[in-house]
Amino acid sequence: MGYYINPRNSKKEDWLEENGTRVTGALPLWNEISKEDCIVCLINNGPFTAAGVCCKEGEFQEFKDPTDHRFKMWYIVNKELVVANSDIAMGQFQ
Repeated sequence: MGYYINPRNSKKEDWLEENGTRVTGALPLWNEISKEDCIVCLINNGPFTAAGVCCKEGEFQEFKDPTDHRFKMWYIVNKELVVANSDIAMGQFQ
């Protein structure tokens, strides 16, 4: 997986709460996410967290791996906001 959100002026957890919508309950299917939005997975890696951006359906499936037992929270975030706070170009999204 290649792209992560690293906001300049806040912690990624705070940024996601302010700029995204936390997914509660079942995760949406890839094709249920609007074209203006993307899904971001906030992963607890123990000593640090990572906010991984799912640019492609395959990345979404990898983050959902049932054998990966790290704590995860999911957010739906506008792609333009993600581009402004990461190294992702708009063309990376599929």
